[in-house]
Amino acid sequence: MNRIFTSLTLAVFSVIFLASCAGGYNFIKPQQAVYTEPDTGLLKLSYKYDVLRAAGNKKYVKREINSNIRLVSLKITNNDSRSVKFLRDFAIYSDHDFLNVIPLDVVHTQLKQRAPLYLLYLLLTPAKLYKTEMQTNGIAKNETIFPVGLIIGPGIALGNMIRANSANNKFKKELIEYNLFDREIKAGETVYFIIGIKEGGFRPLSIKKI
Repeated sequence: MNRIFTSLTLAVFSVIFLASCAGGYNFIKPQQAVYTEPDTGLLKLSYKYDVLRAAGNKKYVKREINSNIRLVSLKITNNDSRSVKFLRDFAIYSDHDFLNVIPLDVVHTQLKQRAPLYLLYLLLTPAKLYKTEMQTNGIAKNETIFPVGLIIGPGIALGNMIRANSANNKFKKELIEYNLFDREIKAGETVYFIIGIKEGGFRPLSIKKI
């Protein structure tokens, strides 16, 4: 007759509460978003809030809330006869207030998953599995100890760190691809962007020439 017992320390329960599994990153793909009606004029702005949630990036939505940084996707159409560039030829406003667009490196730093957090799973390393073989009279015959924590702890920690870093790299790649600061919009061109702003609500956005 065999009975299997697992020895779990309080550290294991701490891990459960302090560290959750890493999440992947789904591209926002601003070209596919459904936008508000554009402004009238030579420069037309359409925008969409809550793009991280719409793409299913739950881990990043939590970071977005905690950091008070909101990601917004933009669609800008330039019907002017010349090229325009952000902060050189136009600015974006929230209601009547100048909108301070956060640089992408700051956005990435604030919203990325904290990969080192998953090192807490190493607290599972001391966990052991005990297999005790019992005699028919109920007396223990022998006991075997399996150090399962040596596999589970580092395995879960490493797997989550790899996934978090991979997701963060995809996130950064998309921010760079749709960076508002670096792109010049040619005459007659429609271009999509992703920006980070300090905005708690969903105030209307507008574009104004400088």
